[in-house]
Amino acid sequence: MVTTTLFIEKEYQIVECYVEHRGGRSASASKTLTSYCSISGLTVSSASYEFLERDQSTVTCTVSYTCYRNIPTVTWNYGNMPASSDTSKLSGGAQWRTVSTLTFTASANDNGRSLICYARFAGGQTRRATIILRVKRNILNLGWSFTAPATITGLKGSCLTIPCKFSYKNSQPKDLQVIWYLYQRNEYPAVYNQEGTVIRKFNGRTSLTGSVTEKNCSLKIERLEMSHNHNQLYPWIDKNTITSYHTKGHSFYDGSTELIVSEHAPEPQLSIIGILRVGEQGTVSCSVQHTCFSAPPTLTLKGLPGIDQNMDTLVSEGIWESKIVQTWTVEEEHQSVSCAVNYPAGQSAERSIPLNAECSISPLNISSTSDEFLEGYDSKVTCTALYTCHKNTPTLTWNYGSVAASTNTKKVPGETQWKTVSILSFKSSPSDNGRSVTCFAKFNGGQTQEVSIRLRVKRNILNQGWSFTAPSTITGLKGSCLIIPCKFSYKNSQPNDL
Repeated sequence: MVTTTLFIEKEYQIVECYVEHRGGRSASASKTLTSYCSISGLTVSSASYEFLERDQSTVTCTVSYTCYRNIPTVTWNYGNMPASSDTSKLSGGAQWRTVSTLTFTASANDNGRSLICYARFAGGQTRRATIILRVKRNILNLGWSFTAPATITGLKGSCLTIPCKFSYKNSQPKDLQVIWYLYQRNEYPAVYNQEGTVIRKFNGRTSLTGSVTEKNCSLKIERLEMSHNHNQLYPWIDKNTITSYHTKGHSFYDGSTELIVSEHAPEPQLSIIGILRVGEQGTVSCSVQHTCFSAPPTLTLKGLPGIDQNMDTLVSEGIWESKIVQTWTVEEEHQSVSCAVNYPAGQSAERSIPLNAECSISPLNISSTSDEFLEGYDSKVTCTALYTCHKNTPTLTWNYGSVAASTNTKKVPGETQWKTVSILSFKSSPSDNGRSVTCFAKFNGGQTQEVSIRLRVKRNILNQGWSFTAPSTITGLKGSCLIIPCKFSYKNSQPNDL
Protein backbone atom coordinates (compact mmCIF):
# COMPACT_ATOMS: atom_id res chain seq x y z
CA MET A 1 0.00 0.00 0.00
CA VAL A 2 1.22 3.51 -0.85
CA THR A 3 0.14 6.56 1.19
CA THR A 4 0.77 10.18 0.19
CA THR A 5 -0.21 13.66 1.32
CA LEU A 6 -1.68 16.01 -1.28
CA PHE A 7 -1.89 19.80 -1.39
CA ILE A 8 -5.45 20.63 -2.39
CA GLU A 9 -5.39 23.35 -5.02
CA LYS A 10 -8.84 22.99 -6.60
CA GLU A 11 -12.38 22.32 -5.53
CA TYR A 12 -12.44 19.25 -7.79
CA GLN A 13 -9.15 17.42 -8.11
CA ILE A 14 -8.49 14.03 -9.78
CA VAL A 15 -6.09 11.65 -8.01
CA GLU A 16 -4.69 8.73 -10.02
CA CYS A 17 -2.76 5.68 -8.72
CA TYR A 18 -0.64 3.65 -11.12
CA VAL A 19 0.99 0.24 -10.39
CA GLU A 20 3.38 -1.80 -12.52
CA HIS A 21 3.88 -5.54 -11.81
CA ARG A 22 6.82 -7.73 -12.61
CA GLY A 23 6.51 -9.14 -16.05
CA GLY A 24 5.36 -5.82 -17.48
CA ARG A 25 1.69 -5.87 -16.43
CA SER A 26 0.30 -2.61 -15.05
CA ALA A 27 -2.96 -1.17 -13.74
CA SER A 28 -4.30 2.20 -12.63
CA ALA A 29 -7.25 3.71 -10.78
CA SER A 30 -8.44 7.30 -10.31
CA LYS A 31 -10.81 9.20 -8.06
CA THR A 32 -12.19 12.72 -8.10
CA LEU A 33 -11.76 14.52 -4.79
CA THR A 34 -14.39 17.11 -3.91
CA SER A 35 -13.01 19.70 -1.47
CA TYR A 36 -14.73 22.20 0.83
CA CYS A 37 -14.38 25.87 -0.17
CA SER A 38 -13.51 28.13 2.75
CA ILE A 39 -14.01 31.89 3.12
CA SER A 40 -11.89 34.04 5.46
CA GLY A 41 -13.13 37.07 7.37
CA LEU A 42 -13.50 40.50 5.83
CA THR A 43 -11.09 43.30 6.82
CA VAL A 44 -11.28 47.07 6.25
CA SER A 45 -8.10 49.15 6.49
CA SER A 46 -6.86 52.67 5.83
CA ALA A 47 -3.49 54.45 5.99
CA SER A 48 -4.98 56.49 8.82
CA TYR A 49 -8.16 56.09 10.83
CA GLU A 50 -8.43 59.85 11.17
CA PHE A 51 -9.97 61.42 8.08
CA LEU A 52 -9.53 65.07 7.13
CA GLU A 53 -12.63 66.96 6.12
CA ARG A 54 -12.86 67.37 2.31
CA ASP A 55 -9.61 65.48 1.82
CA GLN A 56 -9.55 62.30 -0.29
CA SER A 57 -8.48 59.10 1.49
CA THR A 58 -8.12 55.50 0.34
CA VAL A 59 -9.93 52.72 2.24
CA THR A 60 -9.50 49.04 1.30
CA CYS A 61 -11.73 46.04 1.95
CA THR A 62 -10.02 42.63 1.66
CA VAL A 63 -11.51 39.11 1.61
CA SER A 64 -9.71 35.78 1.03
CA TYR A 65 -11.24 32.45 -0.12
CA THR A 66 -10.08 29.12 -1.58
CA CYS A 67 -12.36 28.57 -4.59
CA TYR A 68 -12.41 30.79 -7.65
CA ARG A 69 -16.13 30.21 -8.20
CA ASN A 70 -16.74 32.05 -4.93
CA ILE A 71 -15.53 35.43 -6.26
CA PRO A 72 -17.62 37.90 -4.26
CA THR A 73 -19.31 41.14 -5.16
CA VAL A 74 -17.97 43.85 -2.82
CA THR A 75 -20.01 46.99 -2.11
CA TRP A 76 -19.92 49.90 0.35
CA ASN A 77 -22.60 51.77 2.27
CA TYR A 78 -21.17 54.96 0.71
CA GLY A 79 -22.33 53.96 -2.76
CA ASN A 80 -21.99 57.48 -4.16
CA MET A 81 -18.20 57.37 -3.86
CA PRO A 82 -15.94 55.71 -6.46
CA ALA A 83 -14.62 52.21 -5.77
CA SER A 84 -12.61 49.66 -7.75
CA SER A 85 -12.10 45.90 -7.24
CA ASP A 86 -9.26 43.55 -8.08
CA THR A 87 -9.12 39.74 -7.78
CA SER A 88 -5.89 37.72 -7.81
CA LYS A 89 -4.57 34.33 -6.77
CA LEU A 90 -2.02 34.39 -3.99
CA SER A 91 1.35 32.95 -4.99
CA GLY A 92 2.47 29.69 -3.39
CA GLY A 93 -1.00 28.60 -2.25
CA ALA A 94 -4.58 27.85 -3.16
CA GLN A 95 -6.12 31.08 -1.90
CA TRP A 96 -7.75 33.84 -3.90
CA ARG A 97 -8.11 37.42 -2.76
CA THR A 98 -10.48 40.20 -3.75
CA VAL A 99 -9.62 43.77 -2.78
CA SER A 100 -12.05 46.68 -3.12
CA THR A 101 -10.56 50.18 -2.92
CA LEU A 102 -12.86 53.06 -1.98
CA THR A 103 -11.85 56.67 -2.66
CA PHE A 104 -13.46 58.36 0.32
CA THR A 105 -13.96 62.09 0.88
CA ALA A 106 -15.13 62.84 4.41
CA SER A 107 -17.45 65.63 5.42
CA ALA A 108 -17.97 67.08 8.86
CA ASN A 109 -21.23 65.11 9.21
CA ASP A 110 -19.42 61.80 8.73
CA ASN A 111 -17.71 62.01 12.11
CA GLY A 112 -18.86 59.08 14.28
CA ARG A 113 -20.67 57.31 11.43
CA SER A 114 -19.90 53.77 10.28
CA LEU A 115 -18.13 52.94 7.03
CA ILE A 116 -19.31 49.42 6.05
CA CYS A 117 -17.97 46.98 3.44
CA TYR A 118 -20.28 44.16 2.22
CA ALA A 119 -19.18 40.98 0.40
CA ARG A 120 -21.78 38.69 -1.27
CA PHE A 121 -20.46 35.33 -2.55
CA ALA A 122 -21.79 33.20 -5.41
CA GLY A 123 -22.94 30.53 -2.97
CA GLY A 124 -25.14 33.04 -1.16
CA GLN A 125 -22.84 33.66 1.81
CA THR A 126 -22.35 37.26 2.96
CA ARG A 127 -19.74 39.04 5.05
CA ARG A 128 -19.45 42.61 6.36
CA ALA A 129 -16.79 44.70 8.11
CA THR A 130 -17.12 48.12 9.74
CA ILE A 131 -14.92 51.01 10.91
CA ILE A 132 -16.08 54.09 12.79
CA LEU A 133 -15.15 57.34 11.05
CA ARG A 134 -13.17 59.95 12.93
CA VAL A 135 -13.27 63.15 10.88
CA LYS A 136 -10.93 65.98 11.78
CA ARG A 137 -12.36 69.39 10.87
CA ASN A 138 -10.32 71.45 8.44
CA ILE A 139 -9.67 74.96 9.69
CA LEU A 140 -9.50 76.06 6.03
CA ASN A 141 -13.29 75.89 6.06
CA LEU A 142 -13.13 79.14 8.00
CA GLY A 143 -11.46 80.69 4.95
CA TRP A 144 -8.00 80.98 6.51
CA SER A 145 -5.31 78.81 8.08
CA PHE A 146 -2.19 79.33 10.16
CA THR A 147 1.01 77.52 11.03
CA ALA A 148 2.68 77.58 14.44
CA PRO A 149 4.80 75.08 16.38
CA ALA A 150 3.09 72.47 18.56
CA THR A 151 5.36 73.34 21.49
CA ILE A 152 7.91 75.99 22.38
CA THR A 153 10.21 76.09 25.41
CA GLY A 154 11.25 79.19 27.34
CA LEU A 155 13.05 80.03 30.57
CA LYS A 156 11.36 81.59 33.58
CA GLY A 157 11.95 85.36 33.61
CA SER A 158 13.01 85.37 29.95
CA CYS A 159 10.98 85.91 26.79
CA LEU A 160 9.93 83.84 23.80
CA THR A 161 8.31 84.37 20.43
CA ILE A 162 5.76 81.93 19.00
CA PRO A 163 6.41 82.03 15.22
CA CYS A 164 3.12 82.21 13.33
CA LYS A 165 2.16 82.62 9.67
CA PHE A 166 -1.36 82.73 8.22
CA SER A 167 -2.96 82.69 4.80
CA TYR A 168 -6.44 83.33 3.39
CA LYS A 169 -8.06 81.02 0.88
CA ASN A 170 -9.37 84.01 -1.05
CA SER A 171 -8.43 87.68 -0.73
CA GLN A 172 -7.37 88.84 2.72
CA PRO A 173 -9.93 91.17 4.36
CA LYS A 174 -9.00 94.73 5.25
CA ASP A 175 -8.62 95.92 8.83
CA LEU A 176 -7.77 92.39 9.91
CA GLN A 177 -7.01 91.85 13.60
CA VAL A 178 -4.97 89.13 15.24
CA ILE A 179 -6.09 87.88 18.64
CA TRP A 180 -4.40 85.15 20.68
CA TYR A 181 -6.41 82.99 23.07
CA LEU A 182 -5.68 80.61 25.92
CA TYR A 183 -7.28 77.28 25.09
CA GLN A 184 -10.18 76.44 27.42
CA ARG A 185 -13.29 74.41 26.70
CA ASN A 186 -16.27 76.61 25.82
CA GLU A 187 -14.39 79.78 26.85
CA TYR A 188 -12.16 82.21 24.96
CA PRO A 189 -9.85 84.08 27.37
CA ALA A 190 -7.61 86.46 25.38
CA VAL A 191 -3.85 86.65 26.01
CA TYR A 192 -3.35 89.33 23.33
CA ASN A 193 -5.60 91.82 21.53
CA GLN A 194 -5.27 95.39 20.35
CA GLU A 195 -7.40 96.71 23.21
CA GLY A 196 -5.15 95.09 25.82
CA THR A 197 -8.11 93.45 27.56
CA VAL A 198 -6.38 90.18 28.38
CA ILE A 199 -6.36 87.80 31.32
CA ARG A 200 -4.30 88.87 34.31
CA LYS A 201 -1.30 86.56 34.05
CA PHE A 202 -0.58 87.78 30.50
CA ASN A 203 -1.34 91.45 31.15
CA GLY A 204 1.45 93.72 29.85
CA ARG A 205 3.53 90.76 28.66
CA THR A 206 2.35 90.09 25.09
CA SER A 207 2.84 91.82 21.75
CA LEU A 208 2.88 91.02 18.02
CA THR A 209 6.34 91.01 16.45
CA GLY A 210 5.30 91.00 12.80
CA SER A 211 3.04 92.80 10.38
CA VAL A 212 -0.47 91.52 9.65
CA THR A 213 -0.15 92.80 6.06
CA GLU A 214 2.82 90.42 5.69
CA LYS A 215 0.69 87.54 7.01
CA ASN A 216 2.70 87.42 10.23
CA CYS A 217 0.86 86.55 13.45
CA SER A 218 3.91 85.86 15.68
CA LEU A 219 3.37 86.48 19.41
CA LYS A 220 6.09 87.62 21.84
CA ILE A 221 5.68 86.89 25.56
CA GLU A 222 7.90 88.74 28.07
CA ARG A 223 8.84 87.79 31.63
CA LEU A 224 7.67 84.20 31.54
CA GLU A 225 6.27 82.77 34.77
CA MET A 226 5.74 79.21 35.92
CA SER A 227 1.98 79.87 35.76
CA HIS A 228 2.41 79.97 31.96
CA ASN A 229 3.77 76.42 31.92
CA HIS A 230 1.68 74.02 29.75
CA ASN A 231 -0.68 76.80 28.64
CA GLN A 232 -2.09 76.13 25.15
CA LEU A 233 -2.31 79.27 22.99
CA TYR A 234 -3.83 79.71 19.52
CA PRO A 235 -4.48 82.68 17.20
CA TRP A 236 -7.73 83.97 15.77
CA ILE A 237 -7.25 85.85 12.50
CA ASP A 238 -10.62 87.08 11.36
CA LYS A 239 -12.55 90.32 11.01
CA ASN A 240 -15.36 88.68 13.00
CA THR A 241 -15.04 87.62 16.62
CA ILE A 242 -14.50 84.01 17.55
CA THR A 243 -17.89 83.87 19.28
CA SER A 244 -19.66 84.72 16.03
CA TYR A 245 -18.66 81.31 14.61
CA HIS A 246 -20.22 77.96 15.37
CA THR A 247 -17.26 75.86 16.50
CA LYS A 248 -18.95 72.52 17.25
CA GLY A 249 -16.94 69.68 15.70
CA HIS A 250 -13.75 71.72 15.51
CA SER A 251 -11.05 71.72 18.21
CA PHE A 252 -8.73 74.71 18.55
CA TYR A 253 -6.60 72.49 20.77
CA ASP A 254 -5.30 70.64 17.69
CA GLY A 255 -3.70 73.80 16.31
CA SER A 256 -2.56 75.32 19.59
CA THR A 257 1.01 75.90 20.78
CA GLU A 258 1.96 74.56 24.20
CA LEU A 259 4.23 76.75 26.35
CA ILE A 260 6.91 74.80 28.21
CA VAL A 261 8.42 77.03 30.91
CA SER A 262 11.54 75.82 32.73
CA GLU A 263 12.93 77.13 36.00
CA HIS A 264 16.43 75.84 35.33
CA ALA A 265 18.90 76.87 32.66
CA PRO A 266 19.87 74.11 30.23
CA GLU A 267 23.52 73.05 30.14
CA PRO A 268 25.49 74.52 27.24
CA GLN A 269 26.76 72.27 24.47
CA LEU A 270 30.54 72.06 24.68
CA SER A 271 32.54 70.43 21.90
CA ILE A 272 36.03 70.14 20.49
CA ILE A 273 36.39 70.94 16.79
CA GLY A 274 38.76 68.46 15.18
CA ILE A 275 41.50 66.51 16.98
CA LEU A 276 43.57 68.18 19.69
CA ARG A 277 47.34 67.72 19.50
CA VAL A 278 49.78 69.26 21.95
CA GLY A 279 51.75 72.02 20.27
CA GLU A 280 49.14 72.66 17.59
CA GLN A 281 46.19 75.03 17.32
CA GLY A 282 43.00 73.74 18.95
CA THR A 283 39.44 75.05 18.71
CA VAL A 284 36.63 74.64 21.25
CA SER A 285 33.00 75.65 20.76
CA CYS A 286 30.31 76.31 23.37
CA SER A 287 26.70 77.01 22.43
CA VAL A 288 23.21 77.21 23.89
CA GLN A 289 19.83 77.66 22.26
CA HIS A 290 17.35 80.19 23.62
CA THR A 291 14.13 81.98 22.73
CA CYS A 292 14.87 85.60 23.71
CA PHE A 293 16.95 87.42 21.10
CA SER A 294 16.44 90.79 22.83
CA ALA A 295 18.06 89.49 26.05
CA PRO A 296 20.39 86.59 25.15
CA PRO A 297 22.43 84.62 27.70
CA THR A 298 26.15 85.22 28.28
CA LEU A 299 28.66 82.42 27.60
CA THR A 300 32.08 82.19 29.25
CA LEU A 301 34.87 79.69 28.54
CA LYS A 302 37.15 78.81 31.45
CA GLY A 303 40.50 77.08 31.68
CA LEU A 304 42.08 78.08 28.36
CA PRO A 305 44.07 81.04 27.06
CA GLY A 306 43.11 82.71 23.82
CA ILE A 307 40.66 85.12 22.22
CA ASP A 308 36.92 84.43 22.21
CA GLN A 309 34.66 84.90 19.22
CA ASN A 310 30.96 85.38 20.02
CA MET A 311 28.07 84.99 17.59
CA ASP A 312 24.26 84.75 17.60
CA THR A 313 22.33 83.02 14.82
CA LEU A 314 18.71 82.15 14.09
CA VAL A 315 18.42 78.35 14.14
CA SER A 316 14.72 78.16 13.32
CA GLU A 317 11.70 80.39 13.75
CA GLY A 318 11.63 81.50 17.38
CA ILE A 319 14.88 79.71 18.29
CA TRP A 320 18.29 81.43 18.44
CA GLU A 321 21.71 80.06 19.23
CA SER A 322 24.42 81.90 21.16
CA LYS A 323 27.90 80.52 20.52
CA ILE A 324 31.41 81.23 21.70
CA VAL A 325 34.44 79.84 19.82
CA GLN A 326 38.03 79.96 21.05
CA THR A 327 41.29 78.97 19.36
CA TRP A 328 44.52 78.47 21.32
CA THR A 329 47.83 76.64 21.27
CA VAL A 330 47.34 73.31 23.04
CA GLU A 331 49.70 72.53 25.91
CA GLU A 332 50.11 69.40 27.99
CA GLU A 333 48.88 71.22 31.09
CA HIS A 334 45.48 71.90 29.47
CA GLN A 335 43.49 68.97 30.86
CA SER A 336 39.89 70.23 30.67
CA VAL A 337 37.69 73.14 29.62
CA SER A 338 34.42 74.38 31.09
CA CYS A 339 31.72 76.66 29.76
CA ALA A 340 29.30 78.68 31.89
CA VAL A 341 26.03 80.21 30.69
CA ASN A 342 24.33 83.03 32.60
CA TYR A 343 20.85 84.36 31.85
CA PRO A 344 19.60 87.90 32.56
CA ALA A 345 16.95 86.47 34.91
CA GLY A 346 19.68 84.97 37.11
CA GLN A 347 19.77 81.31 36.07
CA SER A 348 23.10 79.73 35.24
CA ALA A 349 24.55 76.38 34.22
CA GLU A 350 28.00 75.01 33.55
CA ARG A 351 29.51 72.06 31.74
CA SER A 352 33.04 70.67 31.60
CA ILE A 353 34.71 68.17 29.30
CA PRO A 354 38.22 66.65 29.27
CA LEU A 355 40.49 67.75 26.44
CA ASN A 356 42.43 64.49 25.96
CA ALA A 357 44.97 66.11 23.64
CA GLU A 358 47.17 63.75 21.64
CA CYS A 359 50.93 63.77 22.28
CA SER A 360 53.19 63.65 19.24
CA ILE A 361 56.70 62.23 19.00
CA SER A 362 59.11 63.41 16.31
CA PRO A 363 61.45 60.98 14.55
CA LEU A 364 64.67 60.29 16.44
CA ASN A 365 67.72 62.22 15.22
CA ILE A 366 71.39 61.21 15.37
CA SER A 367 74.37 63.45 14.56
CA SER A 368 78.13 63.78 15.03
CA THR A 369 80.63 66.63 14.86
CA SER A 370 82.14 65.11 11.70
CA ASP A 371 81.26 62.49 9.13
CA GLU A 372 84.76 61.02 9.54
CA PHE A 373 86.13 59.60 12.82
CA LEU A 374 89.87 59.64 13.58
CA GLU A 375 91.41 56.49 14.97
CA GLY A 376 92.46 56.89 18.58
CA TYR A 377 90.83 60.29 19.07
CA ASP A 378 87.78 61.14 21.21
CA SER A 379 84.54 61.31 19.17
CA LYS A 380 80.98 62.25 20.09
CA VAL A 381 77.67 61.07 18.65
CA THR A 382 74.48 62.86 19.74
CA CYS A 383 70.98 61.32 19.80
CA THR A 384 68.04 63.75 20.11
CA ALA A 385 64.39 62.92 20.87
CA LEU A 386 61.71 65.62 20.47
CA TYR A 387 58.18 65.14 21.88
CA THR A 388 55.31 67.33 23.03
CA CYS A 389 54.39 65.73 26.36
CA HIS A 390 56.71 65.44 29.34
CA LYS A 391 54.96 62.24 30.38
CA ASN A 392 56.50 60.61 27.29
CA THR A 393 60.13 61.26 28.38
CA PRO A 394 62.12 58.40 26.79
CA THR A 395 65.00 56.23 27.91
CA LEU A 396 67.88 56.50 25.40
CA THR A 397 70.40 53.66 25.04
CA TRP A 398 73.19 52.75 22.60
CA ASN A 399 74.43 49.56 21.04
CA TYR A 400 77.87 50.56 22.41
CA GLY A 401 76.68 49.70 25.89
CA SER A 402 80.16 49.55 27.41
CA VAL A 403 80.88 53.15 26.42
CA ALA A 404 79.83 56.02 28.69
CA ALA A 405 76.92 58.25 27.61
CA SER A 406 75.33 61.31 29.21
CA THR A 407 71.60 62.14 28.99
CA ASN A 408 69.74 65.38 29.60
CA THR A 409 66.02 66.33 29.36
CA LYS A 410 64.61 69.86 29.20
CA LYS A 411 61.77 71.86 27.67
CA VAL A 412 62.57 73.69 24.45
CA PRO A 413 62.47 77.43 25.27
CA GLY A 414 59.49 79.26 23.77
CA GLU A 415 57.90 76.07 22.46
CA THR A 416 55.59 73.31 23.65
CA GLN A 417 58.19 70.63 22.90
CA TRP A 418 60.45 68.67 25.22
CA LYS A 419 63.90 67.43 24.25
CA THR A 420 65.96 64.52 25.56
CA VAL A 421 69.60 64.44 24.39
CA SER A 422 72.05 61.56 24.87
CA ILE A 423 75.76 62.08 24.01
CA LEU A 424 77.96 59.03 23.39
CA SER A 425 81.72 59.65 23.82
CA PHE A 426 84.20 57.03 22.51
CA LYS A 427 87.54 56.49 20.77
CA SER A 428 87.40 54.95 17.32
CA SER A 429 89.42 51.87 16.47
CA PRO A 430 90.15 50.42 13.03
CA SER A 431 87.64 47.63 13.68
CA ASP A 432 84.87 50.23 14.03
CA ASN A 433 85.12 51.24 10.39
CA GLY A 434 81.86 50.38 8.58
CA ARG A 435 80.03 49.51 11.79
CA SER A 436 76.81 51.27 12.85
CA VAL A 437 76.29 53.25 16.01
CA THR A 438 72.61 52.87 16.94
CA CYS A 439 70.53 54.92 19.37
CA PHE A 440 67.40 53.32 20.86
CA ALA A 441 64.51 55.30 22.38
CA LYS A 442 61.81 53.73 24.53
CA PHE A 443 59.01 56.12 25.47
CA ASN A 444 56.81 55.84 28.56
CA GLY A 445 53.77 55.25 26.37
CA GLY A 446 55.39 52.07 25.01
CA GLN A 447 56.47 53.46 21.64
CA THR A 448 60.00 52.69 20.45
CA GLN A 449 62.30 54.26 17.86
CA GLU A 450 65.85 53.71 16.69
CA VAL A 451 68.28 55.53 14.44
CA SER A 452 71.81 54.69 13.26
CA ILE A 453 74.92 56.30 11.83
CA ARG A 454 77.63 54.36 9.96
CA LEU A 455 81.25 54.94 11.13
CA ARG A 456 83.93 55.98 8.69
CA VAL A 457 87.22 55.62 10.64
CA LYS A 458 90.34 57.29 9.28
CA ARG A 459 93.47 55.35 10.33
CA ASN A 460 96.18 57.05 12.41
CA ILE A 461 99.51 56.82 10.61
CA LEU A 462 101.21 56.18 13.96
CA ASN A 463 99.24 53.00 14.29
CA GLN A 464 100.09 51.40 10.93
CA GLY A 465 102.33 48.63 12.45
CA TRP A 466 105.38 49.35 10.26
CA SER A 467 108.18 51.97 10.00
CA PHE A 468 110.83 53.11 7.50
CA THR A 469 114.13 54.98 7.40
CA ALA A 470 115.18 57.45 4.71
CA PRO A 471 117.46 60.50 4.64
CA SER A 472 115.86 63.80 5.48
CA THR A 473 117.50 65.41 2.38
CA ILE A 474 119.31 64.28 -0.77
CA THR A 475 121.05 66.32 -3.52
CA GLY A 476 120.93 65.72 -7.27
CA LEU A 477 122.05 67.41 -10.52
CA LYS A 478 119.68 68.83 -13.03
CA GLY A 479 119.29 66.45 -15.90
CA SER A 480 120.80 63.58 -13.90
CA CYS A 481 119.13 60.99 -11.61
CA LEU A 482 119.23 60.07 -7.93
CA ILE A 483 118.19 57.25 -5.61
CA ILE A 484 116.58 57.85 -2.20
CA PRO A 485 117.80 55.04 0.05
CA CYS A 486 114.90 53.53 2.12
CA LYS A 487 114.48 50.60 4.50
CA PHE A 488 111.28 49.45 6.21
CA SER A 489 110.29 46.93 8.85
CA TYR A 490 107.00 45.47 10.17
CA LYS A 491 106.28 45.27 13.87
CA ASN A 492 104.78 41.87 13.29
CA SER A 493 105.03 39.55 10.30
CA GLN A 494 105.18 41.17 6.92
CA PRO A 495 102.05 40.64 4.79
CA ASN A 496 102.24 38.76 1.50
CA ASP A 497 101.80 40.51 -1.83
CA LEU A 498 102.99 43.76 -0.29
